[in-house]
Amino acid sequence: MCCVVWYCTVLHSGVRVLVVNSSLLIHPEQVPEHAACQHTWLIEELEQCKLCAMQVVVFAYHSFFE
Repeated sequence: MCCVVWYCTVLHSGVRVLVVNSSLLIHPEQVPEHAACQHTWLIEELEQCKLCAMQVVVFAYHSFFE
């Protein structure tokens, strides 16, 4: 299990926003456990979106300090 959460979900008025860390997408080899956790989380969230979200936005950020 991941000890640090580098991604999140926001739900507002039927819009579900998924925020992912692009550093984990570009260089998963640097922190493979975190990258795997984010991938699993993203798949699960996208499945949830099918059930309850009218719209889905996926937003990626690249950490300034990495």
